[in-house]
Amino acid sequence: MAIKFLQNYETKATPSEKFTLGQVVKDRDEASETRFVIRGIAAFLRDGKLFNAKGDQIEDPAPSKPEKAEKAPDYTKDKLGQLALDKATEAQLRVIAEHEKAELPKGPDSTVEELIAAIEAKRKPA
Repeated sequence: MAIKFLQNYETKATPSEKFTLGQVVKDRDEASETRFVIRGIAAFLRDGKLFNAKGDQIEDPAPSKPEKAEKAPDYTKDKLGQLALDKATEAQLRVIAEHEKAELPKGPDSTVEELIAAIEAKRKPA
């Protein structure tokens, strides 16, 4: 089953995982998904609808359109090539991956962890 994050969240585990508001995650085990949902950090996603731990349908808090268009990160201007990957936002990681031509396993559906792994793999000397 898939879950959708209802807020930005960073786990306290080592290494930590970062999730962003509206991010859909499909590759976690059921127990992990359930923990996020019970805590109100995420909701189950079924047939395009969100459900809480009790099975009640809930509203999607993710904005459908940003009120003010956010400027996309700029690889050169924002010095993203020098940024520690574990400190980068998902948007920054996507710009880095595109600029450095990293191969993403799931394309635009790649998770933050997959983005970091793909960028690190691309940066490794052959």
